[in-house]
Amino acid sequence: MPYSEDNYPNTMKNLSSKIRKKAIEIVNAMIDEGYDESQAIPIAIKQAKDFAATHNRPFGHEITHHLVFNDGKWVIKKEHAKRASFTFDTKEEAMNHLKEMTEKEPIKTMIHDAKGNFQKIY
Repeated sequence: MPYSEDNYPNTMKNLSSKIRKKAIEIVNAMIDEGYDESQAIPIAIKQAKDFAATHNRPFGHEITHHLVFNDGKWVIKKEHAKRASFTFDTKEEAMNHLKEMTEKEPIKTMIHDAKGNFQKIY
């Protein structure tokens, strides 16, 4: 039986709505994969809490970074930041670092060319 925001396990009733929503998403996926509900529910709750603890922003809000060429270097900079977070000699090094960053948490990246023109979004 798939769970929803209106129909969820009693053990999720004291979770915040955002954590409960994430736990419901996880438990439904686990049940679809064949996990027993009695095992999936506590795992989903823990994973949802862990996810919330490691993300210092509301669910669904990505941090936007820009990759730009500045003073002869490629820099990764959070949107609206005054200083670069990371600096690289080549665009390839910067792109590799961005790939590693996206594996750790969801981020949106605006890629610019050496002249500052927007190229694409990742």
